[in-house]
Amino acid sequence: IDKYSFLLSFMNLILNGIYNPYIQKDDFFTGYPVMESVDLVVCHPPFGRKVSPKGFYNEVSPYPDYPISRIEYAFLQHMLPSVKEDGEFAIVIPTDILSDSGTNREFRKYLVESDYINSVVGLPERSMPNTSVKAAILYGTIRQHPRIDPKVEFSVIRNSSTQSFTQSESQIDHLWDNRDSIEVSVSDILKLGVSLNPESYTSVKFATMLRYM
Repeated sequence: IDKYSFLLSFMNLILNGIYNPYIQKDDFFTGYPVMESVDLVVCHPPFGRKVSPKGFYNEVSPYPDYPISRIEYAFLQHMLPSVKEDGEFAIVIPTDILSDSGTNREFRKYLVESDYINSVVGLPERSMPNTSVKAAILYGTIRQHPRIDPKVEFSVIRNSSTQSFTQSESQIDHLWDNRDSIEVSVSDILKLGVSLNPESYTSVKFATMLRYM
């Protein structure tokens, strides 16, 4: 566990007005397999690492029926049992694994059919430091009772600047107000291969196709 990341997290909370932060330094998977139930869990996992179907992360998964092949889904599986009923979760995740096939697709199908997904927001290019990977925020609720005719909102925030994305409050507000956005029914998501990639739904091609479904 990198001690500098721990210290940076501590300082970041203080700089953002949380003067008495409590940060626990431990292994997310082995130190505390399931945290106490909380109202909100937010996670920014490491990107890109592949997971063996019979390896450690699937062995400790709270969802043994849904083996996964990427580390980002391992973090998502591990955080969900810690969310209270009607509590919320958010995770930053690369967009390329929001529409892949195989075992990850089956876990996405479980999330969609359980009506856990509220929205997926595609982030602007260059918004992730030190990487060119395109990412999105997957946001959801562990619902006690599924919604009637549930829908998922897909949004894409586009950065018109050629410079690196700067996270000033005014710029974020402007980009959010001018985002591309569409609501898609859970039934249509299931018909379309359980893709949760917002780019799949905010394109003109999809909007045209949706009218004829």
